[in-house]
Amino acid sequence: MEYNIDEATWSDNFKIITDRILTIPGLEMFGHNTETRHRQMLPPHIHKTAEFLYLSNGSQKYYINDEEYTIRGNQVLVVAADTLHSSGDSPYGRYETLWFRLDIDAFAAGLGATDAMKQLFRQRLHRMCNTIVSPQKNLYSELQSAFYELASPDMAQQLSGYARFLQFIAQLIRSADPTGSCSPAMQRVLAYIEENICSDLELEALAALAGLSLSGFKQKFRREIGITPREYINLLKIEKAKEFLRRGESVTDTAFALDFSSSSYFSYLFRQIEDMSPSEFIRRHRQTPANK
Repeated sequence: MEYNIDEATWSDNFKIITDRILTIPGLEMFGHNTETRHRQMLPPHIHKTAEFLYLSNGSQKYYINDEEYTIRGNQVLVVAADTLHSSGDSPYGRYETLWFRLDIDAFAAGLGATDAMKQLFRQRLHRMCNTIVSPQKNLYSELQSAFYELASPDMAQQLSGYARFLQFIAQLIRSADPTGSCSPAMQRVLAYIEENICSDLELEALAALAGLSLSGFKQKFRREIGITPREYINLLKIEKAKEFLRRGESVTDTAFALDFSSSSYFSYLFRQIEDMSPSEFIRRHRQTPANK
């Protein structure tokens, strides 16, 4: 089923509320998509306001002025106003997202705060445009609660939703600030994972790199990154696998290159994350031209 992303919609898996209902200054629209099947790809388009897209799980590829951005679970892509963006032409699988469009200046002006604080909000929000922000903790459920409370006809619920939304924005600003990013230990671990994604990454070795016990490492990783270390590694491996498959590598060779124990386990994990088999991904990719 296709939806108009600019109009109010309320179905089981795809919901959009617009400024006709929303009571937050500058908040133009707010959407929640819980579909787990492959949907149509978004063609290049422009909004007059900034767009914030929060991915709950999986990974997605987007393009802003032809520059590629890959976002993963518990990450927020922020697109500046009047900026061409799309989801590209590559097929993608299961995902869950919350997104909203925000007039940053109007939002900051409408805050019940001092002029200095309004200016800080305005500057920090504009600064994070056309970037990917990784919240220090998983804020998805908090933003999801804000969405449904703001959609409620009850004014008390709307007030609660407003408070949750403000809390989300404040946490996002803090996460985007260099002083609020993940710890140096986690930065070392993430860099090591990226550099060695084709290898067998043992959690014990990553914990040692962070200078932590295994249990302490798992807790710290989930607290700072928002998902478990193994989930993060799997997401990156499948993203790298998609690169190999697009280049024409076979499923078996791709599984071997990424150090999976078997091609059957690789295919199982690929389907779990992408909601399609590697072979189906190859077929869909061949049916769509590469993103220009």
